[in-house]
Amino acid sequence: MRKLLPYLWQLRSSIHRDLAWLIASPSLLAPSRNLPVISSEEWWSMFLDAFAWIQYEDQNPDSLARFIDTPRQYKLGLYAEDLMLYYLEQASPYTVLAHDLQIFQHKRSIGAFDFIIKTPKGTIEHWEMAIKYFLQYEPIPDWSAFVGPGGRDTLRRKMDKILCRQILLGDTPEAKKQLHTLGIPHPQSKRVVSVGKLFGQWNSPWSQAHSGDSQQPTGKWIFQKDLRALLVQKSSSRWKILLHPKWLAPIIGIKSDSFLCSATLRSILETLTHHMMLAELHEGERGWEEHTRWMVVPNHWTKIVEDKK
Repeated sequence: MRKLLPYLWQLRSSIHRDLAWLIASPSLLAPSRNLPVISSEEWWSMFLDAFAWIQYEDQNPDSLARFIDTPRQYKLGLYAEDLMLYYLEQASPYTVLAHDLQIFQHKRSIGAFDFIIKTPKGTIEHWEMAIKYFLQYEPIPDWSAFVGPGGRDTLRRKMDKILCRQILLGDTPEAKKQLHTLGIPHPQSKRVVSVGKLFGQWNSPWSQAHSGDSQQPTGKWIFQKDLRALLVQKSSSRWKILLHPKWLAPIIGIKSDSFLCSATLRSILETLTHHMMLAELHEGERGWEEHTRWMVVPNHWTKIVEDKK
């Protein structure tokens, strides 16, 4: 995140900062033989190639604003997917052959291709995209220890779903037949777009997830009951509450009165009943910029997790 911040200061539009973050963001997981994940290095290279275009677009942000102005913008995964589609179609070296293509079996959907892409080399690829935020429930590297803030999903369940079902959609007879009918070449390879953030508990040891990308910056999560002690330590910080789905780009700003002081934040969160995402900001040479991403969970969150296991 630190190397991205100087670029974000050059952009005025929040949606273009989200777009920049999405392209530049390190992957949650590192690529391997069993994990066909697009690497963080590849994403950063694509971002550097696209940044001049993002700056140009940012001067007149109406085009992107119109593109995402659909009900999909109110769901995090769909908002991120549409930002990615805009980049792929407008500025990437790839050609989008299909997006959100539903595959049917006897009039029932059995899945959808997020993206079918033609690379500059002519290879046809199936890209499956997932943007997720997981809290490390126990300080162990197993994917099952990383739990969604709602207490239901885990990194294990999500990756099993992607690797054992979603990314294999192109192997089904129904998908092969439908692609042939539509004149879309069958994908020759499969790749996973894996972005988001992993959060470690603020007062517990951190253990990198199995196959976790070493470049992925981590956030912190904390129980509501511990927030008072944290905010005493963070008296000079400023804060911004991030409402879902605007969880993407790091927060920046010049004026301190655009953000909450620690005392005000404490009074707001005293009656917290649901998880909440926060950006902690420190003052630097350019102004206030995000230092740490936090997730605050209600005191009964552990029971939520245990009940849903």
